[in-house]
Amino acid sequence: MRKVFLLLFVGIFLMTFSPWKMGLPESMTQTYWAAAFSKFWILWIICPFGVAFPLIFLLGFWKGGRTWCNYVCPWGAIGVALGKPQLKVTTKCTDCKACTNVCPQPEVLEGAIGPKGGTIDKNCLTCLKCVDVCSPKAIEWLKP
Repeated sequence: MRKVFLLLFVGIFLMTFSPWKMGLPESMTQTYWAAAFSKFWILWIICPFGVAFPLIFLLGFWKGGRTWCNYVCPWGAIGVALGKPQLKVTTKCTDCKACTNVCPQPEVLEGAIGPKGGTIDKNCLTCLKCVDVCSPKAIEWLKP
């Protein structure tokens, strides 16, 4: 999904800010480039507000959960790509769902909670609220 979003963003950027000659004289194309580079700061306003934010908004409805961090923010995208899970649910879990009630991102716990246990998704914020409320202490750090 990240590759599709990146290609879409780059495509829109190039289509919006590249001059189309369409039979125009060469002097008009040169004027375009002079104007574009003299007002380069406007790209930083138009691109985020006119193109990127509406796409992020739509992607957030479709994909849900930390859209900005997972797909747009460079640090978040790098963290998701290079990150690894840090918490696990052991077989002590009673499936009481107390952890999902306090978790700011309950979707990261979905595959892990239950009597079988499992690894919590690497998108976990590691706020450790789930560890505090887990009465049988079934959520633990993964050993490095």
